[in-house]
Amino acid sequence: MSTITTRTPWQLGFVLDAHVLLVFVIPDLENTSYTRIANYLERQARQRGYQLLIACSEDQPDNEMRCIEHLLQRQVDAIIVSTSLPPEHPFYQRWANDPFPIVALDRALDREHFTSVVGADQDDAEMLAEELRKFSRRDGALSWRAAGAFCQLPA
Repeated sequence: MSTITTRTPWQLGFVLDAHVLLVFVIPDLENTSYTRIANYLERQARQRGYQLLIACSEDQPDNEMRCIEHLLQRQVDAIIVSTSLPPEHPFYQRWANDPFPIVALDRALDREHFTSVVGADQDDAEMLAEELRKFSRRDGALSWRAAGAFCQLPA
């Protein structure tokens, strides 16, 4: 007599819906400013069927670089980072001419190649939304409407 094992699609590795995966890398989970922004971004992403992964670098440059490299291998759709690296550090330069969206929040990256949103400024928030709208790694999955949600970042 044979035994039939039933497995769910999840157990078999099937993905029913392709989700856009956004990543927010913050330096400190205990900083209330970052947790408020992360909470807001996650809620806005979820309402649109997107997923937001929140990672913490512990304000350590080595942790941040390992985290970013790992996330890029996972083929995330966009990264928003509050970097612990100085603006002149060469780490992010390898993606300077890549259409993949890496956006600096609160702490600037090289402004010639990356969008940096620094301060509680509506104009900067709109610039972030515009940059996210421009890019997508998965056939336009990051829509204008979803990017527009980032315009309403809490101050």
